[in-house]
Amino acid sequence: MTQSTTAALHIRGSTIRYAEVAREQEARDLQRLGGQTFSFDVVRALWQGEETDALDGVSEALRGMLAGLDAGALRVVVHPLDAFSFFTPIPASLSESERRQHVTSQAALVTGARSPDTLALSLQTVRPVEGHEAVEWVHVLALPQGVGERMDALTDALPVQTVTRMVSSEAAARIVGHTERPNASAAENEATYSLAIGQYATHTEYALVRNGAWHHAHATQEARTAGNRAYYAVGFLNRVDVAAQDVDRLLVYGPEAGPEGPLEAVFDCSPTPLNPFDGLRRVPDRFEDRDQGTEYVPAIGAASAGLD
Repeated sequence: MTQSTTAALHIRGSTIRYAEVAREQEARDLQRLGGQTFSFDVVRALWQGEETDALDGVSEALRGMLAGLDAGALRVVVHPLDAFSFFTPIPASLSESERRQHVTSQAALVTGARSPDTLALSLQTVRPVEGHEAVEWVHVLALPQGVGERMDALTDALPVQTVTRMVSSEAAARIVGHTERPNASAAENEATYSLAIGQYATHTEYALVRNGAWHHAHATQEARTAGNRAYYAVGFLNRVDVAAQDVDRLLVYGPEAGPEGPLEAVFDCSPTPLNPFDGLRRVPDRFEDRDQGTEYVPAIGAASAGLD
């Protein structure tokens, strides 16, 4: 008997992709996968709030695409440059209310919001307090309240109990974690990193994974060529104090994903496509195309994350 089912929507420009994943004991099955491209930029409409009729049409289309949905939870995935996305340390000594106040204050500083009350916040613990550490690291995904409300309106009529938001780099990291080196020891996984690179025409995003868990992330509009992607990858690793030689897996995803010669010159490994179908027990035959699959990394990763 299926224990739980989670669905996800991935919004990028004018396209929304969806996935539904069910878990039975330790096995995961892909229940549905698909998408639709609309005649306008959905993300821009959510931010500008000027195309309410068009967004109503998107909501109606989603009800049709996800008719009969059996998921208790839905995750809405956005790209890091389509929201305010940042990491922040939180002192371990803070109470829950102090923790929330710390995060909202940081979000107001990062976004320039006059009041934290004008923001819709989603928090995700990335690295909890371990050993003698005095802080935990959390990821904050922030949207202006109006954008969050319009995004919520897209999913209000869907048959799910809860709706949360996730950044695409975390969704990619979840898939990387599920496909972590199966024959490696815990010590080996702790000492090395995997780097997933999402390649899009508008931006490049990086997700760093350690010991099967999301460790950090970065995104930039500037890295649109192979050389720049390698350059910004190294810069990102330097900022989080990770040596390039400690990265022993490179994975790429997204519509622009492909072999990257400069990456091989920098790292001691070659990039391979991040296949979101790895780790799934059952995948319908028509979804097994690996080239197409890299574009579904955010949707499948977010749906699978809800089952962890």
